[in-house]
Amino acid sequence: MAGLWFGPSPIQAQSDEEIQKIYMDSVKHLPSFTIYGDNYLITGTTLGETPTADNSDAKLQFGFKQRLTDHKLPGQTYLFFTYRQLSIWNIYKKSYPFEDHNFNPSLGLGRLLFHNGSLHGGLWLALEHQSNGLGGDDSRGWNFVSLRYVTKVRQDLSASLKAWVPFGKLEGNPDLLDYTSYFELGFNYSKSPKWIFQSEMRKSFTKDWKGKLQLSISYRITKKADQFIYLQYYNGYAESLLNYKQHINMLRVGFAIKDLSTIMK
Repeated sequence: MAGLWFGPSPIQAQSDEEIQKIYMDSVKHLPSFTIYGDNYLITGTTLGETPTADNSDAKLQFGFKQRLTDHKLPGQTYLFFTYRQLSIWNIYKKSYPFEDHNFNPSLGLGRLLFHNGSLHGGLWLALEHQSNGLGGDDSRGWNFVSLRYVTKVRQDLSASLKAWVPFGKLEGNPDLLDYTSYFELGFNYSKSPKWIFQSEMRKSFTKDWKGKLQLSISYRITKKADQFIYLQYYNGYAESLLNYKQHINMLRVGFAIKDLSTIMK
């Protein structure tokens, strides 16, 4: 849901119920099609090693979101379809082959949450699929139900918690959740319009506590566009499905496009 704001309501002399209705009804007037999450192309290498074609690559991510209903559904929700794709691209090897593509479509219900007449956050319940489209021993895929909560901690800091439960067969990766965990905690800090700092953390429930830590810094190029110079650090497992058991410790830099008005990505 885009184009909505946190904090005290700008609508004065209205009851809490009237304010909430104004917010809810405004969703249908927003663009029904938007980007989804961070869209970026970055390249880098493994830290602590001499850069080579084998330990350096590019990472590409893009996504979009389509609102499927203009009228509220039960529970004050709206129906959305989302699609996200992540690719690991070996641009430093001969013929520049892609190593892995991860496809992640979902169908979900989103709603806004309020506290004392102000927009407090959002809740997203989705049915998701993720796979890499390969066959044989390289096939990876799973289906899961996810629940994501987003809230504003203070004016310059927001937090999110996403949890998921798999269903059906974990195709080609029966121990995937030992590396991805069942939840992800995220923070988004922006002191000024030019700089955005983000973090994503996962920890599994295994004895060795596998997981991931992803940190990023974004610098806005111009005030008139949501285009950024983007620096990302990734340390952990399951960056891509094909090599989810491989530990990654990489620093990459490149270009990103962000939907700054979105509170539920």
